[in-house]
Order: sequence, then C-alpha cells, then structure tokens
Amino acid sequence: MRKLILSKIWKIESDNSQLMQRIKEELSLYEESFAVEDFKLEIKLVDHNMLKNLQRKKGGGVLRIKEHNYMLECKINLKNNLITIYINREKNSAIAYLKKWNSMGFETAETGIGRIIHEVVFIPITLINFSKDMILLHASSVLDINSGIGMVFTGYGGSGKTKIEEYILNNFSGTLFLSDDILLVSLDGRAYPNFNYPKIYGYNVKKKSPLESKILANRGLSDRLQWYLKNTFNDSSVRRRIDPRYLYDGRISKTADKIKIFILSDKERQIENEEAVKMLYDIILDEYSRIIFNPLEVSDLHKLSERIKTDLKKGINSLIADNGFEVIFTKNEETGKIIRGNESLSRLLFD
Repeated sequence: MRKLILSKIWKIESDNSQLMQRIKEELSLYEESFAVEDFKLEIKLVDHNMLKNLQRKKGGGVLRIKEHNYMLECKINLKNNLITIYINREKNSAIAYLKKWNSMGFETAETGIGRIIHEVVFIPITLINFSKDMILLHASSVLDINSGIGMVFTGYGGSGKTKIEEYILNNFSGTLFLSDDILLVSLDGRAYPNFNYPKIYGYNVKKKSPLESKILANRGLSDRLQWYLKNTFNDSSVRRRIDPRYLYDGRISKTADKIKIFILSDKERQIENEEAVKMLYDIILDEYSRIIFNPLEVSDLHKLSERIKTDLKKGINSLIADNGFEVIFTKNEETGKIIRGNESLSRLLFD
C-alpha cells in the first residue's frame, strides 16, 4: 500500500493481515499513490522475548523510539529511510484487557496502531528529513471553503483547540476538517492535512450530549463503563479517538493553500511576535521531546537534534512574520461567544 501522507509517499506493509486491514481503514482518508516511495514502513507483531532482544541491540545510523504506553519499539534506519515497528503480541488475554482498561483510550497497540504510526512515525520522520521546508505546529485546524483559508488554532494542551474545532465543524457547514492535534505547514504557508483520528477527551464533552452519544456509539459495555468511570473522577484521564468522517459528516479537507493563525490563551493580554514564536516552539519541544529529540540525543545524533530545533525555530519565526497571528482569550468563555467576539473568525464563518 502506498499513500500520500503529509506531502510524502509512504509504502506501508505488515506481516499480519488483521493488523494490515486496520491500518488500511485508518489511512483510507489519504490518497493512494503509485509513485516511488520516500519512506517504507514495516509493522511486525512479535513475541515478548524477541521484542526485549531488539530493545537491547544498538547499531550505527539507527534511531529507536519507544512508545511507553505499550510494549513496542520503532526502529528507524536513517540511511535508507526504512522504518520498522515491532509490536508485542500479548498472549495473556487478562493482561491485555488490564492494559486496555488502564489506557486513556481503552486501546491496545494493535487497536491504536493508527495513532501510533502518526505520532511515532509520520510526524517525526517528516520533521527529521524535511525540517528546513516544513514547520510543525501543535494545532487543530479547519478549512473555510469560501475563502480557502485554513483557520489554525494553537496553544498549550487543554487550551481548547479540539473544542473550537469541534464547535466550528458542527455549526458551520462551509468548513472542512484539516487536523486535530498536529499540523504540518510548509514555509510558504500551505497546510497539509493530518488525518490522525481526533482525540476527544472527557473535558471536551458534556455528559449525555449528542457528542458523547456519537463517541460511545457502537462501543462495548466495558468500553463505555471505562469512559464513564474515568470521566467521573478525572476528565483529563480518558479520551476516545473517532473517525473524522463520522464525527464531521464526511467533511474532510485535502490541503489549505493559506492559513490564519489563532493562539488560544487563558490570559487576556496581547502577545508580541517574539513571545509567540517562543511559545509555539516551546510547545513543540514539550510535546515531541520524548518522541523526537530525546531519542536523537540518546542515539548520539546531537547535531541532527540541534539542526532540527534550529530549523523549527527559524520556520516558526518566518511563519509568524509572513502570516501574523491573533490571540483569542478562552478562559471561562462559551465557544460560540468566542467566535462571535473575534472579528476575523466572524468574517470568515458568517460572511
């Protein structure tokens, strides 16, 4: 299977037919491609002992990324752009169930493979190889069809990115889904869709609301019970991934040729360009140090890590200088009121 993902061609294979079917379903939003691949991704199910042996090995030119929530390892050969993910095949069904219950999304590495390959492979590898041309933003984004502008909502975790994305897409029919969590933008301001399924946390959802009904539809009793219990005691400890086609009635965007950046903040004050650049840069470091920068440094690839950081900061600075940004105050404000109170959003969505 070859797919155009984040502007690059990926060839994806697995030695397990069930896992491959799940991957095909998750990646079906991306266009098929018959061109020569930029990267090759292999996904293998292995037993526990083999995985442990793999984790002990070290080799030149190989970067290893561990996803600590699951027993798996991602091995990246930087010389030939071959990426291999090894997933532990959990034989004990009771242990597998316990791990699923303890996870935020009631998922295993196999059921969560779509999230894993986006977060551990597609985003990091694109950034590592194309940091001079691409900028990473921690942002949800929505395309306004009439203007062709991608509305980019960025900010720290919990600032309301998913909430404003969900509100706009469910209340304004002239909009399309672009990304939920991470957005890749070229230096000329073109935004590429990230179809990693939106992660809806407990704090994004009102109890017994239509959104909660949609999230929990067709889920088993244990799945629903885990959601209700975790959501009752800590609404930031539970989430569910949901296909954006189902969540947003099939309204999916391909690219946005231009963008408008909105920084969500709980502090009612203006932010200067220099502070905005530092803020967006620090957010990416905070979100991706574990997956990109720390593994590079552990693998003695310090120069590559520093080069990517330098490129990232330069790219964000250029993006802010060319496109500008607006600050949206979100604390204790109803989402509809936030949108109506912002002149740029009102003009895009209501005109």
